[in-house]
Amino acid sequence: MGYGDVQHGNVTVKRVSYVEGLGHNLFNIGQFCDKDLEVNFKAKSCYVRNVEGEELLVGTRESDLYTINLSDVQTEKQVCLLSKASMQQSWLWHRRLSHLNFRYINNMVSGKLVKGLPELRYEREHLCAACEKGKMKRAPHKPKPEPSTNAPLELLHMDLCGPMRTQSLGGKKYILVNLQKPVKILRTDNGTEFKNNKVEEYLESVGISHQYSAARTPQQNGVVERRNRTLVEAARTMLSQSDLPLFLWAEAVSTACYTQNRSMVHRRFKKTPYALIKNRTPTIKYFHIFGCTCFVLNDRENLNKFSAKADEGIFIGYFSTATAFRVYLKKSKTVIENVNVSFDEDMASEQQRSEPVITGVLASGQLSPEPCISRD
Repeated sequence: MGYGDVQHGNVTVKRVSYVEGLGHNLFNIGQFCDKDLEVNFKAKSCYVRNVEGEELLVGTRESDLYTINLSDVQTEKQVCLLSKASMQQSWLWHRRLSHLNFRYINNMVSGKLVKGLPELRYEREHLCAACEKGKMKRAPHKPKPEPSTNAPLELLHMDLCGPMRTQSLGGKKYILVNLQKPVKILRTDNGTEFKNNKVEEYLESVGISHQYSAARTPQQNGVVERRNRTLVEAARTMLSQSDLPLFLWAEAVSTACYTQNRSMVHRRFKKTPYALIKNRTPTIKYFHIFGCTCFVLNDRENLNKFSAKADEGIFIGYFSTATAFRVYLKKSKTVIENVNVSFDEDMASEQQRSEPVITGVLASGQLSPEPCISRD
């Protein structure tokens, strides 16, 4: 009939199923095992242990039924029994979060780092073909053990990613991630887009020192190199999964940047970039799958009584300065920003979409990529 959480002392059971008419409260042994717990049954007793060997729950056998009394739990640690997400739920949120690694998703749940994400254990039961195609990489460089800055964005790593072989909807060929915050030090490579008199004069006028990495040594500017790679890999994966044309790469990059700022956890501070900058927990309940079919309320035309009230479109991102969604309308071949949108995120069938024909330049203005900071 529904789901809820049960609190009993220091034991919290998440996402309990309510079944009308069921005579007993039943534990699912498979869900214990899915949480890396050991379950053992003896002739007159049973117990549940964690990986350290500590007994979390102990039960007794009555006739053919093993019973666990939560009132008898004596452990000093809080016990949280978290249900495993269904395969459909796991892949739904994986795609909503721009194909984010399942480890990051579970870290957000356990640390309560975002709002709107169901408190379940998310697992990958098979490979994601789009991730395998879009994220092949070499062995990573080891991160520095200690941070070299004292505040967020004190040191800004920059690099211009591009040019892309295919222009975006707005005719763009490059990616530059940035954020409007005070900066003390700018670190770039020796590319002429940054190493020129105009840039140096501007940086000197605002009191920003400029550091260069050694020539032909991209590892020294590895923070932004890795960040650009992470964004491009996510965008490549999203385009592959949704089977959309390559000229939507800018929308895919912007969406990936938007979701990653609210979902990827900084390894040192254990917070998302959004929380570090805004000092509040982000909400991701409104996230949807990039490239999914959606329907937008037609409030732009004077319709007759029997005209369709909604237009079919393709979801291509979020509006960065207000609560709205960016949608490509198939009928008019334009991109609009609207809050009155419903989404079809059916995971049961992978619908193959034909490439939409998009012409002209976005009438509402050029794409404004979501600001982004490094997670390294």
